[in-house]
Amino acid sequence: MERISSLWPSWVDTVVSMGRAKPFNHTVKKVLLSLGFISDSFGFGFAEKAYEGGPLGELVQWSDLIASLYILGHDLEFYNERLDLLKAFQNTGNYCDSTLVPFDLIYTDIVGFKLIQDTIEESCFNNLKCIFRILDIFGTEPVYNYKDWKPHHQFKDMGKTWGNLQLNPRQFMTYFPHTPDNSLLGFVMNVNLASVNPTEKENIGVVYGKNLHQWEGKQEYLNIISKYIQLHATVSSEGPHEEIPHNIINHGVLHQKELFHLLSRAKVFIGLGSPLEGPAPLEAIAFGCIFINPKIIPPISKANSPSFANKPTDREITLQNEFAEQFIGKPWVFTIDISDHKAIEQTMMEISKLPPQVPYLPGDFTMEGMLERLLVYHEHQSFCKGSEARAQWPPKSELIIHVSDLGQDCRITCQNKGLICEPELFPVINKEEVIKSLGFGDCVHIATISHHAPSYNRANGVCTVNTVPLLMGCAGKNESVIRICPCRDYRKGQVALCKTCTR
Repeated sequence: MERISSLWPSWVDTVVSMGRAKPFNHTVKKVLLSLGFISDSFGFGFAEKAYEGGPLGELVQWSDLIASLYILGHDLEFYNERLDLLKAFQNTGNYCDSTLVPFDLIYTDIVGFKLIQDTIEESCFNNLKCIFRILDIFGTEPVYNYKDWKPHHQFKDMGKTWGNLQLNPRQFMTYFPHTPDNSLLGFVMNVNLASVNPTEKENIGVVYGKNLHQWEGKQEYLNIISKYIQLHATVSSEGPHEEIPHNIINHGVLHQKELFHLLSRAKVFIGLGSPLEGPAPLEAIAFGCIFINPKIIPPISKANSPSFANKPTDREITLQNEFAEQFIGKPWVFTIDISDHKAIEQTMMEISKLPPQVPYLPGDFTMEGMLERLLVYHEHQSFCKGSEARAQWPPKSELIIHVSDLGQDCRITCQNKGLICEPELFPVINKEEVIKSLGFGDCVHIATISHHAPSYNRANGVCTVNTVPLLMGCAGKNESVIRICPCRDYRKGQVALCKTCTR
């Protein structure tokens, strides 16, 4: 909890500032938090690997969530082990009665969800499912969440390890806004923009990659860049370093203060294509660095990556950091094919002519941004019985309907229009009369289980509406199908929320 303690004064200042702008009027909730990935029952050892180049994303996100909930005044209880979880529920009375559920919300991860599921009676557990919020860095698409999909359709892998949770897809909370069927929880970038002085930049670059395997095959790419700037690295000091060219200065894995000092000096932050979708590029941009964002060719997906084989998503990763390209862009982000030597040269020549960049941090990854999302989610997101009577959120007035290209999903369709696909608005358009109004009146209409409805099938002239709410989502696609997509606008610096969706 070192991160929470060190950032606490900033959390306090942020809440005070937000309260002055608009007084808080939220309901205090009783919240159970269960960090399954650090449970002794599973032994992933993420916490111990943080300073060995191991994954920090889960630890950072959990720390920021805990700090956010606590400073908003919610009543928090922590249980990570099976016996403690059992006692927590048994000590609160008859939690099998849906009116006596002991918590308003349960924040956990997929490991924690399954641990709780295995700990308490099935009938009782079903009463709790609607209050779960699942921290899920990679995201879960509807077809991998809906357990009854596989018997009817021949998908190769339904993600037995991570899928089939039977939740509303919006209950999954992601690290980046890459899966609009889920909700963005995000994380906080610990950077004081006012402390960064662009005039103190030096002609150096920092290579993004702590582990040696990330450097394999990148020598030519780095050699070209090194003609323009002095390169620095932060590779773990253990083991041989044959992959690191001799003209690169390696500092070893740095603690945060040392890394921030290096980034404040650097002009460029150089991606190697891995790790994928990490926070470091945003951190570097916040220190005024230009990020070289490698294209992933071919895209990484289930089809070619063992590490994605059991993940509950069919996403294709086309860039090292898709958020940086889609929502930030030039002059902070240059996306290139790092196997194209001419493109590398042209990019470096363009960068060399640019003045030092003003530090930039998207509001999505500030303390205020994260607190606002949680406040809005807690007020408007409800997945329990009876929530149907709540007002539509986002409101119907935000709906912008677009028709996809053949074989395209709604995420890309809306993105290409500068919008976001909004799954909460699918019930508004999942109707025969809506499809007819868009010029498909002559088609044969059917209502069935479908992961791409509402849609029009050009091959057989069939228009489909979906009968299973859990399968309504942005990600589904079919080569023969044109989808009807519910898009909405978004606020720059708060992608998760529409322009009128404020706390």
